Amino acid sequence: MTMTQYFDTHRAATKLKQAGFEETKVEALIDILRDTSKDDHLVTREYLDNRLLQTEQRMTIRLGGLIIAAATILGLVARYLPPPG
Repeated sequence: MTMTQYFDTHRAATKLKQAGFEETKVEALIDILRDTSKDDHLVTREYLDNRLLQTEQRMTIRLGGLIIAAATILGLVARYLPPPG
């Protein structure tokens, strides 16, 4: 899924100049921000929700495996313990 982002470089440059930034610094900052907005490694809410769901499913499977292993061990221990009394 690609998310389109728009960044108003002219507006940003104007605000930076009004704040007292020099022209060369404004251009450098705008270039950095423009490059950052093109980054395709941004995390979206949908991606994060999907990854959390996958993690939850893996943890559920592992917990189920641990419960089965514990029940098996307890069954084996109980089988070889001497009878009470």
